[in-house]
Amino acid sequence: MLKNTAIYIVLFILAASYSVFAEEGGSMGKQFPPKEQIRVEESWSLFKGENEGKPFMGRINEGAKNLMAHPDYSFRVGLAVPLKDPGTDGLSADKEMEELNLIEDLIASRFQTDNKAIFVLVLITSGFREFMLYAYDPEDTKKKLQEITNSVKSHKIQSYIAVDKEWQVYQQFLKQIN
Repeated sequence: MLKNTAIYIVLFILAASYSVFAEEGGSMGKQFPPKEQIRVEESWSLFKGENEGKPFMGRINEGAKNLMAHPDYSFRVGLAVPLKDPGTDGLSADKEMEELNLIEDLIASRFQTDNKAIFVLVLITSGFREFMLYAYDPEDTKKKLQEITNSVKSHKIQSYIAVDKEWQVYQQFLKQIN
């Protein structure tokens, strides 16, 4: 009986510790502001590299670092826009930049209103321009993705939503600039 009681006490302490850990942001006790109070100081840095012999380049919002692994923004959102006429290196041609910039502006306007998502990355590689954000409401995000897909007539947009509580993909790209 005493042995079972001790096990239950240990389990209770572990559960309570996990609960406190999760409530404090899930990232070693880091405190995060509520999403209503978030103000991202955008600070974009350029990077380039190579993956499996193919070049990539992009920019990452370093201003989002202090929000990395925010428990309210655990859904990674990706939008991939196939380029109409990528160069031989798979990167975008200048003549398409205006359309791609309009798409980026549309994505930002739909998601950054009311802190629905945090825009963290733009990547060009293998004939695609990709945009990455972290969002808090997957159902609302699905609706916004559909709105964007329906609004853009110049390109066929592909998208996904995935759980990424620790912002692992963002962290991988941060290594490109450090």
